[in-house]
Order: sequence, then C-alpha cells, then structure tokens
Amino acid sequence: MRDAAAGDRSVAVVFAGWLNVNIPRQGATAREFLVDPLHADVVVFGTFVPRNYDHRRQPDCADGGGDCLLANVAALRPIRTALAPMLSFRELQKTFRATPHFATIEAEYLRRFKAAGNNWPNIAGTSIFAPLLGSKALSVLREIHGYSEGLKLLEAQESARRRRYDRVVWSRVEYNWLAPHPPLSLMPECYVWVPRPQFGMAIDDGHAVLSRAAADTYFRRWEYLLWPGMLARAPLRFWATQPPEDLLAFVIAEANLSVAHFAMTAALPCCGAAGHCFKTECHHAPVYATRARGEDAKMRRSAPSSSAVPLPNSSSCCPFSSPFLSPKARISPPSPPAWSP
Repeated sequence: MRDAAAGDRSVAVVFAGWLNVNIPRQGATAREFLVDPLHADVVVFGTFVPRNYDHRRQPDCADGGGDCLLANVAALRPIRTALAPMLSFRELQKTFRATPHFATIEAEYLRRFKAAGNNWPNIAGTSIFAPLLGSKALSVLREIHGYSEGLKLLEAQESARRRRYDRVVWSRVEYNWLAPHPPLSLMPECYVWVPRPQFGMAIDDGHAVLSRAAADTYFRRWEYLLWPGMLARAPLRFWATQPPEDLLAFVIAEANLSVAHFAMTAALPCCGAAGHCFKTECHHAPVYATRARGEDAKMRRSAPSSSAVPLPNSSSCCPFSSPFLSPKARISPPSPPAWSP
C-alpha cells in the first residue's frame, strides 16, 4: 500500500526526551515496525546537555548545542524536530518553588523522610517530583516537561498542515522494536492503549496509543503539576511519595478515560556497563503474547491475527463493536479537565 502523502496522514508518532541515549540502529527498528506500519508522521522533541549545564557533566555536542544528536535518530527521518537544552536542577527548582503548592508537598516529603530515614524506599527512589524530591540522579520532571513540549510541537505540525491528527502514538525512542505494532483499527480510540504493566507499576508509561482528544490529557502532566488545584485532588501523601506511573494513571482517571492493555512488540534494551540506556544490568526475557480467556477467546478465534493481541482491562467505554470488545452502551465524551489550557 502506498503511504499517504505528508499532510494527509491521520496518525502521528511523538518521541520526546534526551537524545544522547542508546537508540537502536538510530531509530531504524521504530521506523520499520512502528512508524511505517501505522503510516504515521514523526515528531521529535529532543533535549541535550548544553555547555555550562553542570560542572560535573560535559556538553553532549562539542559546540555546546544539540544538533550532533540528530544523527542518533537519523533513521526516523522525522517530519518535525525541535531541540532544547535540558532543564537544570536550578531551573526546575525555580519553576516549582514559584507555585503556591509545592512548598506543602516538599514539607510533607521531608517530614516522611525524617520519620522513616533509610527505611523508606522512595527516599532515594523514583518520585513524581524527582530530581527535586527523591533521587537527584533521576529526570522525571524533565521527562514530564518533554511530553508537554512534544505536544506543542505536534500542535505546530497540525497548524502547518491545517488538520489535526486522528490518533497520536507516544513511544520511548530507546525501544528496540521486534515485530510490527498492532493495527490501530483493532484498538478502538475510546481507550488509552498501553502495554501490560510490569514490576507492580500502576500503568506502563513508555508507550501509548491515544485518540487526539486523549493526547491533550496524556501529554499535559507538566501543566497538571503546575496547577494549584491539583493539591486538593488527592491526599498529600500521594503527591509526596508516589512514582510517576501513578501520576499518569491518576491524570487519566481525572479525565474520565479508560485504559486498555495490549502485548508490546518492543523492549527497552540494556547496554552493559557503558552508555546511556534503560538498564546497564542485562537480563533475558521472552516476548509474550496475550492469552485470551472465556468469551474473549471465542471472539479472538475469528479475529484477524496479530503479533500482539489488544486486550482491555475494563468493560466500559466503547460505543462501537470490535473483535476484541463486547458491544457496550454509548457514553458521553469526557469533559476537559479543569487544569487544561
């Protein structure tokens, strides 16, 4: 099938984050198994370590800019790219200490820190507000900021082509893709589709298939954290102690969106003792397929085959039929969250 002409495509794949990481074959596996099967446009918002960022870190590029990192995504041939310096600890601190609610969250974190000492795992671990709270070696807030900037870049592309995309796919650029992504025709847009979570996570935040409306919620967690009203939306302990996956699950629920799972056809590779990647410690794991159960199994026997079978984890939202879902009552589209721009 001939690819749709640029400007006519209905799907966009958005990548956002630091580009000086281990990107398999300069993005060639993502191009082969994600972008091309979905006939998608590609949007990349990349960050880089500039000159004078931190006395302990060298700039990513010799000239202090970020253009040299574009070679790391050469195989993606993105239709729209933007580069920006990585936010420093001081810039993050200045941004959040200017809000009326962060001091309350920080005080609760410090209270729990003193009470629990080294027995509290999140003291040096992953926090919604890392590196300001939790491990200073992590870049959670920088990643969340990158999602917001990726959405702005997507909106600029939509403005240039004078048409919004129908579906938006978010994916980590470090994924090594092993097989084609499931067709979006098998993934009804009334769900936020994510890989099955592992390691006890509330939700896998490395990849998502979204309707265009849901993308406005998914990518705007930065705006949510800056919104003073967020403090009243959950117990203070949540904001002070929970990991970023819990924030994503919470924001999705706030927007009245439903989540569905599918078996992922990509993995985050390790890189041994050197390089910037998901894990320096390497383990082998099988690529698994979703197993059908009960009525779902009967539906799947007549469904088109796929290397990864979508499977919803709830039975609510779809107003139309699908080989993977039982028909359900229509529901109204979710209202925009109060914190939306």
